[in-house]
Amino acid sequence: MSIPTALFKRRRGRETSARYSVRRAGGGSSLMARSSARTGSGSAAGRFLLQLLSARPEDRISALPDDLLLLVLRRLDTRTALGTGLLSRRWAHLPRELPALDLRIGDLLPPRYHRWVLLYRDIWKKRSLLHYRIGAIREELLPNIRRYERRAMRAFISSADRFLEGPHRRVNKLRLEFFITGNTGCMNRLITEAIDAWGVDDLEAVAKPVFKQRKDVHTFPSHGLCREPRAARLRSLKLGGCVPPPLHEYGALTMLVLQDIPESTPASAYEGIFNSCLQLQTFHLISCGCSRAKGRSSTVVVDAPNSEIRELVVQDCTFEWLRLMALPCLQSLASLRSSVLFDSSSFPCLKQWLSK
Repeated sequence: MSIPTALFKRRRGRETSARYSVRRAGGGSSLMARSSARTGSGSAAGRFLLQLLSARPEDRISALPDDLLLLVLRRLDTRTALGTGLLSRRWAHLPRELPALDLRIGDLLPPRYHRWVLLYRDIWKKRSLLHYRIGAIREELLPNIRRYERRAMRAFISSADRFLEGPHRRVNKLRLEFFITGNTGCMNRLITEAIDAWGVDDLEAVAKPVFKQRKDVHTFPSHGLCREPRAARLRSLKLGGCVPPPLHEYGALTMLVLQDIPESTPASAYEGIFNSCLQLQTFHLISCGCSRAKGRSSTVVVDAPNSEIRELVVQDCTFEWLRLMALPCLQSLASLRSSVLFDSSSFPCLKQWLSK
């Protein structure tokens, strides 16, 4: 990507700080080039490493047993660990035996993307719009940011397709972070495959809106997270930026975290979780919203006498009230910048209560 010099008003004289900021966002400086040259293959450490490799051409790492190699791979990020499967036939099967996968869209975004985002925020924070020509932010800066997001998402979907088409694997933990675009059906298929076929028991699915599109949310298909919820081994679940799917048939689910749930979500969706997911022991609500029904206030009423919830956290939620009527097993309650109403005498097991 070339540096969008048309973004700025042309001036003579000394270089302004705004121009310098965009030059950095556009891609580097001579100082960076000199620094990389000093740390390149011409350095003493680089020459020593090349001499060491030439003196010992045999691949001693590949001679290690699978158990030790898997210990090494588990200490790497998922993207690097999966890439080792291309080294040789000796390594090809090892990534399929990893018990945990951490697939994040942020790993595919280049440093230049983050510089564009920082520049955009810096412009609005310092109110330095006068340094730029009219319409430059809308016509060049935002399109550049979103183009990087689309590219990263296309690569992410391609990687997810390879997972779906690849051989059977067993995975205990899956972390999935992706952008909300018009083509997220592949993410739904990956989640379904992970629960139904891979036997995942710890799942985190976080859907992030593209830049400056905060109202976008991710929706799951009609069958929900998977096709056979009663046979699922899912014990821990975190959903972010999603419309909550039905969860009442996941009998093994004991921990649930809902984050960035949209304000269009009805109160009944939250109340249904308290009343139907009776095996839940830990429930966190973080930055969750609730819609108003027919002019009524957005109050969530929790009356679940059969619930086994022991820990409840309500943080930065926009409910008008979360009213607790009955949670007989509740031992720990945290209300952080949220309105929670309850009578402590109705909760005999409550030992810890934090309110800020």
